[in-house]
Amino acid sequence: PGPRTHASQWAGSLPLGVLPDRYVLYGNHRDSWVHGAVDPSSGTAVLLELSRVLGTLLKKGTWRPRRSIVLASWGAEEFGLIGSTEFTEEFFSKLQERTVAYINVDISVFANASLRVQGTPPVQSVVFSSTKQIPAPGRGGLSIYDNWVQHFNRSSSVYGLVPSLGTLGAGSDYAPFLHFLGITSMDIAYTYDRSKTSARIYPTYHTAFDTFDYVDKFVDPGFSCHRAVAQTAGSVLLRLSDSLFLPLNISDYTETLRAFLQAAEQDLGALLGQHSISLGPLVSAVEKFEEAAAALSQRVLALQESSPDPLQVRMLNDQLMLLERTFLNPRAFPEERYYSHVLWVPRTGSVATFPGLANAYSRARDTAPGSAAWAEVQNQLSIVVAALEGATATLRPVTDL
Repeated sequence: PGPRTHASQWAGSLPLGVLPDRYVLYGNHRDSWVHGAVDPSSGTAVLLELSRVLGTLLKKGTWRPRRSIVLASWGAEEFGLIGSTEFTEEFFSKLQERTVAYINVDISVFANASLRVQGTPPVQSVVFSSTKQIPAPGRGGLSIYDNWVQHFNRSSSVYGLVPSLGTLGAGSDYAPFLHFLGITSMDIAYTYDRSKTSARIYPTYHTAFDTFDYVDKFVDPGFSCHRAVAQTAGSVLLRLSDSLFLPLNISDYTETLRAFLQAAEQDLGALLGQHSISLGPLVSAVEKFEEAAAALSQRVLALQESSPDPLQVRMLNDQLMLLERTFLNPRAFPEERYYSHVLWVPRTGSVATFPGLANAYSRARDTAPGSAAWAEVQNQLSIVVAALEGATATLRPVTDL
């Protein structure tokens, strides 16, 4: 082995508010391969600007966050997310019990066409609300939301045409928060016009040409997209920290679950049936989750129209906060020791459905009936059903045992 190198990370919190034991985390890594003007310094610039703005608000004495805001600068991300992972390992219990959400801004500006957000489904509503109020740079009066929906969109059975919220993999510092701690997470950036290029990454990525001049001349002249990302991330951060009820719409998970279920029925159902594996329990679990999520959303609306008891608010917010944790199962994927989130473990199968089920199915498809591979398909089906039943129980009134 070569010489050992010390890598450090920094985290600071703003002065405590009404709910000091509830954290909204915001992070960016600061290490780079060479000069790193885009990766990660474009994101570091946003982090520093947000800290300046929040500090100015505090000094004026007119604002204090309702929940604690924690700003983090991670080290050794490029060597395997080491800083953020070790932070989550060191403070595992505290973070898992108290963290409302994690906002990641790694590369804040890949290019200057449109916003791109990846995240778990409950963050969709707060991101949409924020982007509707912020002007898109260089787009003649369009909001960031309107510009975003022109570049990346999908047809929602609930909302109609909306911007596409991408899914989170494991490529940046959100990974330990989502896969290890089960914390609602998102990643925010400005990116390309996909109708003009299929590039996955910007041309100077991880090279000596990733310089300030490159950003200033080609990526974001005038740095207006950097400002747009800072405004978006800052608005989301403040809404999560200051709202009486957490602006996390857990009913938005239903669309994802329904899509996963439909894909499983259409693409896996026939062969599963031949091996005596029924999707019936999964159908029932999704339906019950949908009912519980809708009922909780109605309870939140009812309390918003009244003068709720603080303990009722706290109780409902904890249900919203803890939902993502219910999808963790550290024994679900023994071959993937880093991952425990049963909905967002990387999918190797070709079917866009529950990833553990899809992966097990792809391995079993060409094996004999009664094989260990088909037993694992049944096991993975049971794992996702149990997770959904646990999530449903978390969303129901706390008096329902």
